[in-house]
Amino acid sequence: MHIVRTPYHLSVQRHNIGMQLHTHDTMIEMELLVEGCGEQILNGHRYPIQRGSFWISRPQDFHAVSVPKGTQILNVQFKPSFLSRDLLAMLLNYAGDICLSLSEADFSILHKSLETIFSEYENPIAFSSDMIQRQIELIVLRVFRLLAIKPIEKKESTQNPLIEKTILFLRSNFSENPSLSATAELVHLNADYFATQFRKHTGKTYYAYLTDLKMEHAKKLTLETELTLSVVAFKCGFGNQSNFLRQFKNYFGCTPTEMRSQKRYHEEEKA
Repeated sequence: MHIVRTPYHLSVQRHNIGMQLHTHDTMIEMELLVEGCGEQILNGHRYPIQRGSFWISRPQDFHAVSVPKGTQILNVQFKPSFLSRDLLAMLLNYAGDICLSLSEADFSILHKSLETIFSEYENPIAFSSDMIQRQIELIVLRVFRLLAIKPIEKKESTQNPLIEKTILFLRSNFSENPSLSATAELVHLNADYFATQFRKHTGKTYYAYLTDLKMEHAKKLTLETELTLSVVAFKCGFGNQSNFLRQFKNYFGCTPTEMRSQKRYHEEEKA
């Protein structure tokens, strides 16, 4: 395994055992299966994977990979801020899972891009960092084409661009509980002014918006995984389980355990 600790980190792995169900919290991960086969569980959905399978896991996604010894997967992880604002917005806004079976031609293109990323890092020369970033963006753009995602229309936005930047940041980092003052500093605004502008453009206070993100992710993990409630609480940025349970019930009107029981009951009725 080769790991690079930078604002993003890159890794090449030969999986000898599968990975347990996990999320990447504040990171985006893309993987290409080069040799072997197995199974991917992405957001509760099962996908058979083989040579040419490619997937992207975003901060809100959860997944597990089961592969036999000898499987080779190229893995790249990076922080969301590594992408341009438009690309990140489209990536986060895509409602489905991103798990593709590539044609031989597309496999060759993505494989070459990933190999270029590793080569540029391991043997850095002038503009290597820029080359790595461009290759990642090219991969994301090609994935958008394969998913038939249309480009964002360039029209005048009614929303403050600094607030747009803040929303993308919060959607990728809500589990770290970024404070209002720290987020205001990120966009170079006074905290009081930022709070006013944020409420003006979103209709919610900063902390109400942050709570919405945390609770919707908690609901997703509660319904689609068997993670313990303490793990769900941690993944959603709650310091302790009791606080998480109290806020969950106030927000949804039931406990996570009750929500899971209701889901199982409805599934049994349908069966």
